[in-house]
Amino acid sequence: MKLQLPLYEGDSIIRYGPTTSPDPVAGQQQAHSTPKMTQRSKITAAATSLPALNIAEIEARARALRAAAIADLVSRAWTWLGTYFERARRRREEEYLARSQSLAELEHRLRKLERQGQLLHV
Repeated sequence: MKLQLPLYEGDSIIRYGPTTSPDPVAGQQQAHSTPKMTQRSKITAAATSLPALNIAEIEARARALRAAAIADLVSRAWTWLGTYFERARRRREEEYLARSQSLAELEHRLRKLERQGQLLHV
């Protein structure tokens, strides 16, 4: 007598393959032991009432969706890049102004940045 736990398809356990039996009837039963729901369907597209697939239309729609996704990605990247450089510029200006030793020097640096067109009032 052989004791085994019941094992099912997809349980991630490696099992022995089908064994051959000297009895031809037993061999036939093992050869066709695959459950019916896992066998391939023999229904053809003509037998069903599904509409035919228009590959060109599907491909055109996929290209349009892909182009829109890429355009959105580029737009967001461009916005992020602009924000990154703007913050870096402001940080440099603030550090430059923070290094001033007196109020007169701070006003001089502010005027210098305004004349160069680098200081933007928000």
